[in-house]
Formats: sequence, C-alpha cells, structure tokens
Amino acid sequence: LSNDDKLLFKGFYNKMNAHLLNAQHESFSAAYPEVFPRLSYLEHRVESVSGIKNVSYDCCINSCAAYTGGLTNLEACPHCNTPRFKPDGKPVQQYQYLPLIPQLQGQYANAERAALLSSYRARQDPHLLEMTDIFQGKIYRELQKRYIFVNDQTLKTRYFDAPEDIAMGLLTDGFGPFKGPRST
Repeated sequence: LSNDDKLLFKGFYNKMNAHLLNAQHESFSAAYPEVFPRLSYLEHRVESVSGIKNVSYDCCINSCAAYTGGLTNLEACPHCNTPRFKPDGKPVQQYQYLPLIPQLQGQYANAERAALLSSYRARQDPHLLEMTDIFQGKIYRELQKRYIFVNDQTLKTRYFDAPEDIAMGLLTDGFGPFKGPRST
C-alpha cells in the first residue's frame, strides 16, 4: 500500500470505529476536503484495494427490522409502521454489510497472513485446564472427534482436520437479518 492509501484507510477505520454517521463525515469532507475525502471515494478505494464490496440493506430507522428475506418488498416497518422510504423514494435508513466469505478469502490470499492463521490453532494447547481460546473448549474438542455430516452424508474427514479449516463462533442478541425471527 502506498502511504496515501495507508492514511486513507486509517481515516476510514477511524470513521467506522467512532460510529461516525455518513452525514457527519460528509459535513467534515465539505469543510476540510484535504483531510476528509468524500465517503464515496473512500468506499471505492477500500473496495478496489481489498476486493471486498460493501453491501447496503434498507432497515427501519428505529432498528426494528432489516428489509431482507420476507420483508424485502415492505413499504413500512412491520413493527412500528415507520415508512421505509423518504418522499423522494430513497431509503430512510440503510446499514452496511461486509460479506464474510470475501473477507476470509482476502485473509488467505496474503501468504504471511495465511501462514499465521494456519499455524495459530496448531500452537494452542487443547489440554490446558484454564480455557484461553475456543480450542480448549468442550464443543470444539467434541467436534474434532466427529466426522463431517452434510447433505445427509457422512464425509471421510473430521471437523477441523486440515490446518486451513476455520473454527468460528457467532453470538447474537437475536438479530438475524437474513431470515425470519424464529431462525436466530
């Protein structure tokens, strides 16, 4: 990365980390364009360098619902009845989603990062009495003993047999943007 890109990405990270609203960023950009480039430029640059495309979804201004799955065609929130669109037809609120698969592909596309990720698990002691990582966890250790079962078939490999296999955990508060409320 060039020094300009590093500075640009650091600014973009700080915007995201501070939960700065797009309107706030654009206000700074209008006042100080040499310090705060337009958000559209930032997003385009991050996308072109990382290869990860940001996906936008309409959502209720009150965070009641995301208009995905069965809610895709709704004009108002099914919970608070707030309109989805402004009079000009634009969404009232959107949230940004960075798909996980391209992020993981990006991690493994870098040889140094791939080596680090692949060796991390191997360096963990699964027999520690004190749990310091998921690799000492009961569920992880039980999965390692089981053969992968998918599409009504038992495969000949166990979970996490290969060094590049990724163990992931996901904790949510019931939020499931892509399926119905009973799927979380």
